[in-house]
Amino acid sequence: MSGLSAGAICWFVFGHSDSDWFINPEQWDYVRAYGLGLIPAAHCPHYNEEGRESFDEMMRNETIPGIALEDRTSLVETDGRYRILNEDRGRKAYLLKVSDNKLIKIELEEGEFVL
Repeated sequence: MSGLSAGAICWFVFGHSDSDWFINPEQWDYVRAYGLGLIPAAHCPHYNEEGRESFDEMMRNETIPGIALEDRTSLVETDGRYRILNEDRGRKAYLLKVSDNKLIKIELEEGEFVL
C-alpha cells in the first residue's frame, strides 16, 4: 500500500486534511479525515507547509500517536514495523504523543523504527 497526501491519510485512523477548502475556499479550516485504521496512528502529510501546526493542537487530547511527515518523507511498513525514509536529507518526520497530559514531539531519524 502507498499514498501521498489524502492517499496516505486513508491508511491511518485519521489524518489532518485541508479537504474543507474544496467546499469553501474563502473560509475553511483543517479537519479530521477518517481513514481505514490499518496504521494505528494519526497522520499529517505536508507537515512543512503553512498551517500544519494545527495538527499539533489536534493531537493534544489523543490517545493514539501521530506521525507528521514533511514532503519527500515516507513511513514504510515491513513485517509489522514502521520506519522513516527520506528522499531529501533536509526533510523531517515527527512522532507526536501525549504523556502526562503534555504533547511530546520527537524528531525521527531516517531508518528509525516507530510505532
